[in-house]
Amino acid sequence: MRRAVAFSPAHITGFFEIHDSSLDPLYVGSRGAGVSLEAGVVSFVEATRSARPRVEVFYNGGRVEFEVTRLTVRRLLRLADKPFKVVVHHYFSVPVGSGFGSSGAGALSAALAVNEALALGLTREEAAREAHVAEVLFRTGLGDVVAQLTGGLEVRVKPGGPGVGVVWKIPIHGLVVVCAPLGVYETRVMISRPSLKERINKVGAWALQCFLRDPSPRSFMELSARFAEEVGFLNGELKGLVDAVAEAGGLGLSVKKKVAFTLAREGDVEEVVEAFRRTLGLEPLWARVDKEGARVVEA
Repeated sequence: MRRAVAFSPAHITGFFEIHDSSLDPLYVGSRGAGVSLEAGVVSFVEATRSARPRVEVFYNGGRVEFEVTRLTVRRLLRLADKPFKVVVHHYFSVPVGSGFGSSGAGALSAALAVNEALALGLTREEAAREAHVAEVLFRTGLGDVVAQLTGGLEVRVKPGGPGVGVVWKIPIHGLVVVCAPLGVYETRVMISRPSLKERINKVGAWALQCFLRDPSPRSFMELSARFAEEVGFLNGELKGLVDAVAEAGGLGLSVKKKVAFTLAREGDVEEVVEAFRRTLGLEPLWARVDKEGARVVEA
């Protein structure tokens, strides 16, 4: 049996534009900015010789379909010199479907682990392309994989998957992401509704232009908040949290899909966490910014 383990950070996009007109999935993607978390997905991969290629996926111990991971692994198995049965065990430390890029993180960590376990000889970028393609084909994400591969606070200046899209990393030190999942919102719904897509692209293009003139953590949060308000993610119920987080030392508050988030200095984390608890009645998650990006952690 061959084994490997890989990790991919979760990723929260602050603002973005949708670029999905190309017929080639590698050229479909998004422009915008986001941040990767030290929380995310760990994928354990076990591969054994088999009469034919097979893929099984488990999520936090239970068997699941997880189409994006399955397609990613099937595409990689075509490159193996022999047929294998591959079992992927995903362990998530973030919710699924709220805006953490969890499907991309699962597929990406599985891709890196399969590449390592089967000694396919692909670069990180080449293996990651299969996860991006799977995400695009199932309409579960556009820019998470290339961002998660990069890590940190990143800005995607050219759309597309790994090797096609262009990503810049913004220096960031001593900051923590504090966030609270508010429910489930499917990405395919968000990127398929024409009126919402038009609004996202208009506000996202403006935010990106502003951010490129001042690429800083505070600017990222301010523009993310404006984007969320203009698009309609930040509703009236969360306005109280905006003020509470600012008073506690957060750099601002935004909402992507169904996750409310802020960046805060490590010394302010306790007060910001308490602001979330007091205002929302929810226990927030917090994690340092992941600066390395997705990687193999054990072979």
